[in-house]
Amino acid sequence: MPILFIIGLIIVAGGLVLFVSWFDFFWILIKALAPLAIITLGGVLTYFGWEERKDRKGAILDFSSPAEASRYQAEALAYQERLNNLQEEENKPEGDLSPDKPTTPPEKTEGESTEN
Repeated sequence: MPILFIIGLIIVAGGLVLFVSWFDFFWILIKALAPLAIITLGGVLTYFGWEERKDRKGAILDFSSPAEASRYQAEALAYQERLNNLQEEENKPEGDLSPDKPTTPPEKTEGESTEN
């Protein structure tokens, strides 16, 4: 047998013996660290819950003065007007029928027929 295989087996067996003999110490360590892990997890979840609560509560704007409120209202109306203009442009038919541009009927291609 190769020497490295034998040495590896001895080291694995020694590690298992040490683990079994030190298992009480590991069990005490696990029992000590488990409550700390639970406390830490609870703290992290509480922090994220608090931040989410602040975000939801902050969604309602609190204005410090009437002038600031009217400024925000004017901005909102301007954005609404821009949105309405964009929607009107989107809904406008492809052929622009404005009076200052002459309208021409679409040209017929060879494959089209005039009969219905």
